[in-house]
Amino acid sequence: MHKLKVAAYCRVSRFDVSQRSSLENQRAYYEEFIRGNPNWEYAGIYWEAGVSGTQTAGRPRLQEMLADCRAGQVDLILTKSISRFSRNAAECIAMVRALKALGVNLYFEKEGIYTADTDSELMLTLYSSFAEEESRAISENIRWSVHQRFENGTYRYSKAPYGYRLEDGDLVVNPEEAAVIRNIFAGVLAGKGTPELARELNERKIPANTVKRDGSAGKWTASRLLGILKNPVYTGDVLLQKTWHGSDFKRRANYGEKAQYYLENHHEAIISREIFDLAAAASRDRGAEKNNFPEENRRNRNNPHSRKSCFSGMLFCGCCGSPMKRITQSTRTGKRFHWGCTGHIADKSACPMTREQEASVKNAFLTLLNKLVFCESLFARLLPEDAACAAFLKETAAAYRKCGKFSETLFTDTVDRVVIHTGTKAVFHLRYGLCFTEKLS
Repeated sequence: MHKLKVAAYCRVSRFDVSQRSSLENQRAYYEEFIRGNPNWEYAGIYWEAGVSGTQTAGRPRLQEMLADCRAGQVDLILTKSISRFSRNAAECIAMVRALKALGVNLYFEKEGIYTADTDSELMLTLYSSFAEEESRAISENIRWSVHQRFENGTYRYSKAPYGYRLEDGDLVVNPEEAAVIRNIFAGVLAGKGTPELARELNERKIPANTVKRDGSAGKWTASRLLGILKNPVYTGDVLLQKTWHGSDFKRRANYGEKAQYYLENHHEAIISREIFDLAAAASRDRGAEKNNFPEENRRNRNNPHSRKSCFSGMLFCGCCGSPMKRITQSTRTGKRFHWGCTGHIADKSACPMTREQEASVKNAFLTLLNKLVFCESLFARLLPEDAACAAFLKETAAAYRKCGKFSETLFTDTVDRVVIHTGTKAVFHLRYGLCFTEKLS
């Protein structure tokens, strides 16, 4: 008799003592429950803590479970509730459909939904929408509270940046870590780059005081050092609301979209403002030598390293949500450019997404522009209550009609991001929340 290969998925959004206890209870319950059924074969418990359910990206254990499902190692997934599995209605439905296509069903214990049932998708859509709205309401309440503390100057750090420790909510210098901070700034002023400094710190086995998702100790990286060099906290000042969350729950760098709050002499400084400014200038000069694009002009892009292409930092994998990287292929007739998922490049088992030709993305964008030109006269009638959005579409159509070909400037001025589903479609997210889907040739 064939036994069902059954697994369970558990998630908690925080990683404090109470949540760890809840997670351990879930894991123990499901392992005993699965092993106690003689018709089931235990296929494992996939769990993660301290991660949000609003996005599939950034949830490595979920991605591992999906990869194992594609490999035929799981037939049925048990989970406590829809909100534990996903708080994003669209992603939840998409994952369930993809799993059902593989012959894998899910059972949501709290709601009593079994995806093999014919009416499961309707119920799943309703409950997942409720979970998403609940998460959105909680997020809005928290943001309002934080903004109030920003404005009246009562905001306190919940976690101390490297170089400091928290005492009764106040930032106090950590002498050992402060010495590392001073060495980092001195190294930059001596002409060293952040990759070289990160390598030196790791070779000297200086703890980075970070933890990876799997619980192992993190290492120093160039990007983390750049964050330290740009953080005015080390001069005794505080810049609040450096990032913000959109309606899609994604965290974005704040390049002027939201108000920021700067508090001077907030706590004891580790370095002087003069050294901070000199190090920032040295870092910018090194970046200019490498043709790196200025950070303040990246808008909401996911930290592109270079702006040699207008697509840098703009393309994201439709499967796992990871940024896509440009790949150059040399041929007898010249160079060809493709875009590959960085998650797939790092671990092929984590994401099945293959490469997409750059020319296909350009053609899809041109198709979108042609549609805008064709429908230009309808914008004011279709969007009577949003004159700014209608004007934006008319201006975009007029700009394309004037140049008549693919324009990098028009692309960057129009598009916020593009989600690529290799070989099938590209979803263009434009300004004003507009979203268009085009086929990829």
